[in-house]
Amino acid sequence: MSKAFILVGITLAFLMQIGVFWIALSKAPGKALMCLIIPFYLYVYAKKEPHAKPWLWAWYAGIGLLIVGVIAAN
Repeated sequence: MSKAFILVGITLAFLMQIGVFWIALSKAPGKALMCLIIPFYLYVYAKKEPHAKPWLWAWYAGIGLLIVGVIAAN
């Protein structure tokens, strides 16, 4: 069961990061490039952009599932 939480958490977080990247790409291509290059800039961008906030909440859910899976695996 813990492997399922880990797999779903990683997948959800990854898909939400791609979603925020596409929002950044449609609004400001320079910021989208920064999202690819600078670690955690995607998080900072998503906190500031109103259209990206729902994606950020789903990203939190993915990270939460990942943490629960890692804790359950131990």
